[in-house]
Amino acid sequence: MKRRRLIPLALVLALMAQAACQPSDLHRLNVELNRAAKTLNAAAKTSHQFYETGIYGPVGSEGAIRIRQKAATAIGESNEYLIKALTMAKALTPATFEAGKLEVLKTLSLAAAQLHIGNDAVDLILQGVATAINAAVIILQNFKSSDLKYLPMIQKWQIERIEA
Repeated sequence: MKRRRLIPLALVLALMAQAACQPSDLHRLNVELNRAAKTLNAAAKTSHQFYETGIYGPVGSEGAIRIRQKAATAIGESNEYLIKALTMAKALTPATFEAGKLEVLKTLSLAAAQLHIGNDAVDLILQGVATAINAAVIILQNFKSSDLKYLPMIQKWQIERIEA
């Protein structure tokens, strides 16, 4: 439980240390969001392999099925939050920027919060996804309404869906 409390504290400290938005931040944000989506896909495939090889327990057992379903739910929900965050970011306007940016940040935080199921093997993989999402949060925190000039570029971005 202490570890889960340290992650938000580290995130807050990192956000406070960031300077104003730089031109390369838009590219970095896109890279981190795509890295998170690709890592989610890899986590889904790895979870399937863990199930098939008996790491979750005997294949077909109630316990193994429960762990696999829990992992699949966490991965799927996190992916949906990523897609929702990007959709909200695409709709930002100067009038809605501050409130909308907060909603995007909250949605990304929800995406990262889904990534803990209580199984060490899966949680280790999911932490890579959470790291990419947290990196995107740090970058996005620095965006100002003047950065909406990049909105046409952001509107072309897409997040991959999970390949089951």
